[in-house]
Amino acid sequence: MRSAPFCLAAAAMTLCSLFGLSCGGGQRSAPAMTSAVIVSETRIDCVVGSRLVLPLTAVPVNADRATGTVPVSLEDGRELSARLYRVGVTVEPSPASGTLGDLWLPLPGAWTAEPLSDRSGARGGTIVALVDLPADIASSPSIVVGNTRYPLNHLPVPTTLASPTGPLGDPWRPSAPAEADARQLIDAIAAESRTPLGRWRYRLIVDGLRPLAIGEPDGPSVLPPFENPVIEAIAQQNEDRWRIALFRLWVEDADLANRLKRRLSAIVRFADNRSAPAWPTDHAALDRLLSSLLDPRLSAGRRAEVAEAWIAAQPQAVAWVIDDGGVLDAQRRPLGAVGIANLEERGTLAWAQPAGAAPSGDVAPLPPYTAVEITTPLVMPTPDATVPVSLLAAHAGDWERPLSVLPGAVPVTPPGLSVTSLSPDLTMDAWLASTPPQQRFEWGTTALLHRPAPPPGAAPTAARSRVWELLVECRLVPGVGSLTNESVRLYFGPTGAPSSVLRVDIAGEVVAERRRNELISVPSTVQVIRAADRWTFRLELPPGAVELDGLVRLAVIRTDALGRRSTWPRPMLPWQTEPGRAAADTTAWGE
Repeated sequence: MRSAPFCLAAAAMTLCSLFGLSCGGGQRSAPAMTSAVIVSETRIDCVVGSRLVLPLTAVPVNADRATGTVPVSLEDGRELSARLYRVGVTVEPSPASGTLGDLWLPLPGAWTAEPLSDRSGARGGTIVALVDLPADIASSPSIVVGNTRYPLNHLPVPTTLASPTGPLGDPWRPSAPAEADARQLIDAIAAESRTPLGRWRYRLIVDGLRPLAIGEPDGPSVLPPFENPVIEAIAQQNEDRWRIALFRLWVEDADLANRLKRRLSAIVRFADNRSAPAWPTDHAALDRLLSSLLDPRLSAGRRAEVAEAWIAAQPQAVAWVIDDGGVLDAQRRPLGAVGIANLEERGTLAWAQPAGAAPSGDVAPLPPYTAVEITTPLVMPTPDATVPVSLLAAHAGDWERPLSVLPGAVPVTPPGLSVTSLSPDLTMDAWLASTPPQQRFEWGTTALLHRPAPPPGAAPTAARSRVWELLVECRLVPGVGSLTNESVRLYFGPTGAPSSVLRVDIAGEVVAERRRNELISVPSTVQVIRAADRWTFRLELPPGAVELDGLVRLAVIRTDALGRRSTWPRPMLPWQTEPGRAAADTTAWGE
């Protein structure tokens, strides 16, 4: 168990990381218990004449709770205006909109900042001190907050930095990929503009962090400032510090600065020229990078080393399974399909193969910051294998990642093929970490592909002519969301060319959204059994779902009461319109 002081320090480090601050754990002139605690490395970075936002682990003992102020003074004894606020963020359980940015990126939440005083009813959140810095702050080497002295690292006013002239080019060139569709890209990154912790990155992509006022009519940014001045000060502080750090690196090595910008705001081009963010979100690691780049003791060569080391430590590529069996080879054996994304500046080759085998699938060129889809044969596990999966190795040049896929056609034996869980759509964080998101139990969905018992006295029939059905159960939380959203879509047949797509809603209505043969009949309704926390239905597989050799290629998509999508056998990218399939062998059932 951690000691109390260590826990306090860890919590405060989190606060600094969240605000993107490089605050200094300075020389204390009084015992720690009577001081404001600003956890940091060695200093406070401040922009001359700006507003400084300092996160505190506690209200200093010498703060005036009645007025919500705290003593702050400079080296020469001048006292500054410093008010205390409680900053909080509320994140709703479902996306605020259906835009790609809200589905792929962490939700920005609703940010608030309330004055802190005995009369304030606000609780929780993070306590911050808002300090208005004078124009001549550069004459003071330190600042005293509460009873603690902190050294200052003075940063220049951003508007005094160089304009885009000279042989090095434009220091404020946007990092947006030239080939990206501008309107679609804005939709993909919009969520980042609505959080004070991420607006700097949005602006880096859109206007290169050019030092112009937010909302300036002639400026490239069309973003309005945050309504709350404290939240706006947090956003401006993050922008200024990144702007100055990247500009200093650009002066020393323009090519390296541009590469760092692209990696900090990485955008990957997927199929159909769709762009989506793939940037790092570890605030603590980003803060360490920013703090190092702003270190006044850092030599020019060392600053470049810091940037190169950070870039080298980032993931080279990402790989994920797209399809487990929706496409067959010439012998009607299921093929696997994986996605591979290149997160590096140089192009390479991408391929996938059964683990330990020679390359036998597609090999495709993989340009920088681009994703491709690769198909590969599958290798069935040995009969004594304890885990019924086939292992693939995804490659991007010398980078390799193992992936587990279903082992070809899965035998369906009594009591049936059980689908124990559906996965929500991939988010950027889950995709980067190669960790499929997990659905909460209370919103879980299960299904069973089986052969129902024949009527009493019925004669045995060949396995391929038997009736097969799906039993589906969808759990929900009573009173949350809208039941009109509740529906299940069932995909049958090959990936990309389904034989039928059936939609069943909570009222039992069945709609054939797609069917290869219009003469194929499907029921217009099914019986739905309703309970307070779930709904269940049975559906006989439509004609053609069981193929001539007994294969069933199947995917299940559920949309819940909150409008969220979950899928089996694989989670989908938010913009993906059709799921991959699992292949099931019904001939294994027997009599």
